[in-house]
Amino acid sequence: MYIDAGLAVKSASPPLHRQPYVQVLVAIALGALLGHLAPELAQRFKPLRDGFIKRAHILMKLAPLGAFGAIAFTIGRFGLGVLLNLAGLVLTFYAASTLFVLSMVVARWENALDQDQLGTARRGDASRLRRPIPHIPITHGDVP
Repeated sequence: MYIDAGLAVKSASPPLHRQPYVQVLVAIALGALLGHLAPELAQRFKPLRDGFIKRAHILMKLAPLGAFGAIAFTIGRFGLGVLLNLAGLVLTFYAASTLFVLSMVVARWENALDQDQLGTARRGDASRLRRPIPHIPITHGDVP
């Protein structure tokens, strides 16, 4: 952001319709709409779609090479000490992820114990807690 002479605050970022992620989301929505409303026209765009998918596949294959180049450049410019910061960041991420997963497991386990004790107290039998899923018949009549 910068302030011009008239003291109006202007943003340095492009407008929303120029953002790449918005353009991709709009393209996906338009492609789905086109495939639903005009399937024969969507088939004409199949080679274009396949070309984009192939380019994205190539980009995904080359991404590790780009990451290696970025890390090599950073080490060459700032020295090996930067790797300690990167290692600290990676370890922090792994510790936070492990803590999150363990907290979800513990919460699920405590919830199961609470449900088990509740079922035993109410019904006298904890095995009754597992109710079968009701069968819902699926009809193939006039439903689109």
